[in-house]
Amino acid sequence: MKILFIASKRDRASVNIAQHVIERFNLVTDDGVLYTNDNNFSLRFFDSELTSLNELRSKHYEEYFIVFLSRHESASKKPCLTVHVSGLWKMKSSELSVALCSYMFYSLGYVCKNILNYGLEGWSCSYEATHHGPIIDAPSFFIEIGSSLENWTTEEAGKIIADALYEAFRNNILSGWIGIGGPHYAPKITSYSIENKIPIGHIAPKYILDKIDLSDILLSINRTFEEVKGVVVDWKGTNRKQRERLIIPLKERGYEIIRI
Repeated sequence: MKILFIASKRDRASVNIAQHVIERFNLVTDDGVLYTNDNNFSLRFFDSELTSLNELRSKHYEEYFIVFLSRHESASKKPCLTVHVSGLWKMKSSELSVALCSYMFYSLGYVCKNILNYGLEGWSCSYEATHHGPIIDAPSFFIEIGSSLENWTTEEAGKIIADALYEAFRNNILSGWIGIGGPHYAPKITSYSIENKIPIGHIAPKYILDKIDLSDILLSINRTFEEVKGVVVDWKGTNRKQRERLIIPLKERGYEIIRI
């Protein structure tokens, strides 16, 4: 499979990560837009914001695994390194990209295990819940630096992500899992995933569970590149009615339920 890294010239974190990816993967270019090597890795710069790149839904890109190199923004401005799948949760009409669980998991695992080795004291690492666009059909995920201009341009943050991606794509595809419940940054799901080697794809956080139904969760399973074995549930990050509507029917359909 070909791997395509997507970067935006308008995004300082994206440019930071891209520069390190170009170096780490020994990518070369003729035009300053498309960078390639002889090992099926490439990187493409766009002028638009990453979240608006709906043209990536064209069939041309379906032959790739796609990784979006992105900034992360939050009101707290806390330094962080995050991963997530893009998508919009909506009652019976969610729009979700195809999740690439395995390589998102490997990337996050590398970052979390090595973050201090890169001098990034005080930085956090985590999954995020599925959110924002673009919605694409190629298996994909976002990897991000947050949350301020100072953080976006921190060289060590760009380097650890490039190294994480390099190590990630040396591994094999695993089974996939869905995350349900808990807050947006999914701390319990993140810890469980890394400690137990459980790759998570789409995450439906607690704040969205009353606004979706079972069909949306089943869609997230279908919109996962890997075979999905089951769901990891932040039990206290859900309520009884939510579990009755969403978790019990999944168990009845044969999916494994991991309660954390």
